[in-house]
Amino acid sequence: MSESEASVTRLLAAAVASGLAPGFVALWGRPDEPQCVAFGQRGLGAGPVTPDTWYDLASLTKPLVTTTLFLLARRQGMGLEDPLECFLPELKGSPWASVTVFQCLTHTAGFPAWAPLYAYGEPSREGYLRAVRELCTEHRVLFVADEIQSGLGRAGTTFACDHEGVVPDVYVLGKALGGGIVPISAVVADEEVLGLFRPGEHGSTFGGNPLACAIGRKVIEILRTGELQRSSAELGAWLLETLRAAEIPTVREIRGRGLWIGIELAPEAGTARAACERLLAEGILAKDTHETTIRLAPPLVITRDELAWALERIVPVLETARA
Repeated sequence: MSESEASVTRLLAAAVASGLAPGFVALWGRPDEPQCVAFGQRGLGAGPVTPDTWYDLASLTKPLVTTTLFLLARRQGMGLEDPLECFLPELKGSPWASVTVFQCLTHTAGFPAWAPLYAYGEPSREGYLRAVRELCTEHRVLFVADEIQSGLGRAGTTFACDHEGVVPDVYVLGKALGGGIVPISAVVADEEVLGLFRPGEHGSTFGGNPLACAIGRKVIEILRTGELQRSSAELGAWLLETLRAAEIPTVREIRGRGLWIGIELAPEAGTARAACERLLAEGILAKDTHETTIRLAPPLVITRDELAWALERIVPVLETARA
């Protein structure tokens, strides 16, 4: 590792140790091989940062890429709270001259988009959403919740955000809104947000389909009874408990909420794709994701007997899974 690379890693490690930021990933190329370092945690109460951790960065100034880090490091005396004009003279006199290195690493385009990861990755820890909601309210930032997969009863509540009693500024909905029959999506917010749009500023190529809209209205009518949400919560809890009780040796973890279950396979079990293909041969449609996770998302109208039938096939397939 060169001195420039070492100076960057020291800076990032010190920033995490001092609490300036929860974690960083730095990736750069070399003629022989790429280099990558990772520090800290992925977020509030989340797991550690790893080299494959990705961050969405959409800076209103410009993203602080590794090349910029090296430029700053070579000029010595780099501090995360120092304005960029101290290190990049071309910014002097510009509106961004006073922007700090730390702000470049943390500044976003103006709103955090959140999607729960119950079936894909590590779900949000208790209290995380409330903390995000409080921060967004304090700084007048829109909180956008991607509830396309998690919403409309899937997670055992009308919206996954309901588990923490959080109401975002904007919901993004789809898939389930069409009852699995027709494509339809929706952006839901109050008039203060959606009232900012003027005719012609937002639209959909195939929007306004009368059949899709009629089905969407019927889905909302059914959800208002709360029956699908209760069924999802009760059957999902039973499914989760039954799968965990099986103590399948090739399974590392089983997680989920409502009828949205993620089965994390151990390395010796092979790929999730191979397991899903074996499940398909048994008449069960499951989805592989991240190479190691099997996602179960049965229809919300499924019965306990139908789930029991599926379990009789899922458990043996997983028990015999091998790389």
